[in-house]
Amino acid sequence: MALILYGHPFSSYTQKVLVALYENGTAYEFRCIGPETPQHTTEWLRRWPLHKFPLLVDGDRNVSESSIIIEYLQLRYPGPVPLLPADVRLKHKTRCRQTGSKHEE
Repeated sequence: MALILYGHPFSSYTQKVLVALYENGTAYEFRCIGPETPQHTTEWLRRWPLHKFPLLVDGDRNVSESSIIIEYLQLRYPGPVPLLPADVRLKHKTRCRQTGSKHEE
């Protein structure tokens, strides 16, 4: 079963995940959330009651939040381009920069 990404193309969080998928050529199916695709919205709401996107579906597993999705892709579907640094401290700094929070040195 292919990966499924629920989101909207105007969402910067969705775009962040799309870049990661494109960068490594990871196969996926995009399901746009919007009034013109009620079937996608219904399934997305069933899978993720918090009503946030993007949401990555990998079989029976639902992965939410763009930074967590990118980490998941790095671990489960690694490609030729590393999405995060290997060093745990650098990975933490990267994650903090993505979310805009401050971090300890």
